[in-house]
Amino acid sequence: MIKCYNINDSVLFYPGSGDISSSLTGNTIKINMPTAQLFEAFITRMGVAVSQEELYAIVWGENSVNVTPNTLYQNVSLLRKALQDSGIPSESLKTIRGKGFIFTVTSVVENYVENNNEITPDKTEPAKERKPVIYHLILLSSLVVILFGILFYDYNSTPWRVTHYPKDFVFISKINGCSIFNSTENKSRENNLRVNSLIRTLPLECENYPYVYISYSERHATISIISCKNDMNYTEQNDCKTEIFINHGELDETQP
Repeated sequence: MIKCYNINDSVLFYPGSGDISSSLTGNTIKINMPTAQLFEAFITRMGVAVSQEELYAIVWGENSVNVTPNTLYQNVSLLRKALQDSGIPSESLKTIRGKGFIFTVTSVVENYVENNNEITPDKTEPAKERKPVIYHLILLSSLVVILFGILFYDYNSTPWRVTHYPKDFVFISKINGCSIFNSTENKSRENNLRVNSLIRTLPLECENYPYVYISYSERHATISIISCKNDMNYTEQNDCKTEIFINHGELDETQP
């Protein structure tokens, strides 16, 4: 089976071969493997800022130490050109200063097919059989109402002490104006000390995002950091950002 991604119901991308097939322009574009790996990384993290360090690790792995920023930007430029040739605006892949890149499109669906010709974009259902837009809006509105009903019931049936304290996180320290919370799955004293050591090496924005929530995998050194302007459990409206660090040795459980 061959993996492919259906983008905006009009473009198919086959990461294994680097082929991009578009029903918008009729073009079939071939991109090299590093560019294809970049594209898949952006697709699987759609709407999330991806750092340059993360891209180096995904595309070049252990050889990333020999890869220059110029090589990375050349592949990003090739990807933007391929997107434009397939009918996807190159602006869909944006550079975020100091954070990396972010890819945004209307929809992405992952498929597995026998060969590259098994499905074609925008032809899986005849246009005359498609549901009108109003149908989808009504369905979406109904789901939102049901979801809010469930959340409201759940909130009102949960004890005060549960809803007013951080769930799945414990406060461990305050560093440089940041209140640091660690995942309860990794709350041993040793892990807390390692988290504090790691925090001092990271460029946190404590003035703007003073609440920092950290979680990581015990199987490999992948660290997720959520920074918020307000305590995530004390305000209905909040401003948070998420950063992911891969292969960060400070919390690598495989290290002695």
